[in-house]
Amino acid sequence: MSQYKGEIAVISSAILMGSLPIFVRNIALNPASLAFFRLFVATLILATAMVLMREWPVLVEVRKVLLLGTANAVTIVSYIAAIQNLQAAMAAILLYMAPVYVLIYSMFRGEVSKSSLMALPLCMLGLYLALSPYGEVNKGLIFGIVSGLAYSVFFILIKELRKFYPSLQLTFLNVAIASILLSPSLFVLSGNFNLVWVAALGIIPTAIPFFLLNYGMKFTRLDRAPILALIEPVAAGFFGFIILNEVLTFKQLIGAAFVLAGIIFALRD
Repeated sequence: MSQYKGEIAVISSAILMGSLPIFVRNIALNPASLAFFRLFVATLILATAMVLMREWPVLVEVRKVLLLGTANAVTIVSYIAAIQNLQAAMAAILLYMAPVYVLIYSMFRGEVSKSSLMALPLCMLGLYLALSPYGEVNKGLIFGIVSGLAYSVFFILIKELRKFYPSLQLTFLNVAIASILLSPSLFVLSGNFNLVWVAALGIIPTAIPFFLLNYGMKFTRLDRAPILALIEPVAAGFFGFIILNEVLTFKQLIGAAFVLAGIIFALRD
């Protein structure tokens, strides 16, 4: 029963994270400011949780923790910029190429498996089909690729740092560091924006799913959680279609299916 509760929590987390495009499209701020508010609200909530649970992080591997926070900041800013310039589903697919980049990194280190060999061609073909309707490289695609690359660095670092930190402490540290790094964006705020939307941005696609993911990971097998999290790009596409009136072409849908299949192979490696 606990396993099912954990898996439901991970799936719910992914669905809520997939709702991010709705908030991005309804808040008239630049990507850095949006990322700051998203992370700052989440930092306050995570800090409250740590106080209530009496967890205090003891800093070790400080350089890697700082790099983790930086990778998180770059990931979120570039992902938000991609959402502002691409269809929500395509931005999410580019973000979730991260496991494939990690797989390529592992291959260069001599860690090759049958799953790896199957994942790469599937993802590359899928990515080609999904992005071919755009015709040419644009800033949305560039931001999307950067988000995936930064997320892959995040993956690699967080795997190493889990040896030294519990999940709640590590989540708090990387979110807090990222929000501090993005705080200068407050000096370039412009335009009118709704504070209710800003608060909701920090809660619905950020703090709540972070909490659910931390809870779910306690009861979910490590090899299953990342695969369940692939519901996020599917959810992003669903919200894009239902709420943002975005429609993918048949070629894009086939490409997205290939990419997701390849990522599943990569994560099972």
